[in-house]
Amino acid sequence: MNKLAELLSRYPVQQVAGFQLLWLSCVLGGNRWLWLPLLLIASHLYLHRKQWRQELAIAPLALVGLAVDSGLTAAGIYQFDHTPVWLLALWLGFVYTLDASMVWLRKLPLAALAAFGVVGGTSSYLAGERLGAVVIATPLLYSVAIIALCWAVLLPLLVRLDLALRRPYINSMKNQQAPTA
Repeated sequence: MNKLAELLSRYPVQQVAGFQLLWLSCVLGGNRWLWLPLLLIASHLYLHRKQWRQELAIAPLALVGLAVDSGLTAAGIYQFDHTPVWLLALWLGFVYTLDASMVWLRKLPLAALAAFGVVGGTSSYLAGERLGAVVIATPLLYSVAIIALCWAVLLPLLVRLDLALRRPYINSMKNQQAPTA
């Protein structure tokens, strides 16, 4: 199993594919298919069991995204036809990509992160609407602008928080690998 973890760490395409499977199972299957995203998250945690503390340390970041979604739902920007329990699994899957297939985001300036958030985050919600997972309120342009603004702030925030929460573990790993005199 260590060879699989090593393979995944060297080939982020598999990690991207895993997140896309998670996203699709959440959006298409909703609460009915919740078992699949939970299985994918459990697999991620198993493959990264050597750094389980840092994986668990960033899990609360999913609550930040869930809070934004809850706020936008309460404000009427979008709505769901049922309570989307799958949304928490989707956010967990997303925050776990921040140190894997999307680790390259850490090197970007805040303006670029905001731009990626606007494009990526907003398009994800628009795709979710087309697939029937969410209904975005009309006027659509107004709602999309609010979603884009939220993602312009949310992605840079999540990337910086992820790094800040992982930094103590990253530093301790570096110290363990440093040769002693």
